Amino acid sequence: MQIVYSFHRGSRDIEYIGSAHDDAELELLKAVARQRLAAGQGELDLGLDAGAPGGPLPITASRMECLLDALEQAWRVRREAASPRELLDEQARLHARRVIDTRQLAVGSAELRIRLDQVESVLAQAARVSPLDGIAGRSNAAKLWAALDLGRRREILRALATVTVLPAKRGCGFEPDLVQITWHR
Repeated sequence: MQIVYSFHRGSRDIEYIGSAHDDAELELLKAVARQRLAAGQGELDLGLDAGAPGGPLPITASRMECLLDALEQAWRVRREAASPRELLDEQARLHARRVIDTRQLAVGSAELRIRLDQVESVLAQAARVSPLDGIAGRSNAAKLWAALDLGRRREILRALATVTVLPAKRGCGFEPDLVQITWHR
């Protein structure tokens, strides 16, 4: 675990806190990091609700403690992913030693793979970056939009709305009334 507490013109001041190998060590490192981060800082409560588990990690305050909480959540999910992998390996060893038969291996592996897929899906969602990053809330959003390539524009539109073009009569040309836009909330 490291703390980056200054970033200026490409140079960073990084303080190394330590490495965690189990829950107890992680909690100890988090406590040390929280003390160092909280020294001399007030807190700005933005009053935002926490997001649903498995989605993008919410920003709920202005303190770097949020980063520690996000790292803890990611570490916990990655640890959850390691458990089914270890069990799959153990099943393979038991099958090789003929302790379990092929049917038992298949059933157990199927259950573990479902759990592993769920955990990896949570990790993928947490890592997903919004296509609106760098544009939303900017005063020059129209200028930024004009500079974007077609692929990024499509990603942004997909995130904001569903555009449906209804069938037109043959030879009528373009009819704007046949374009439906459903905004996402």
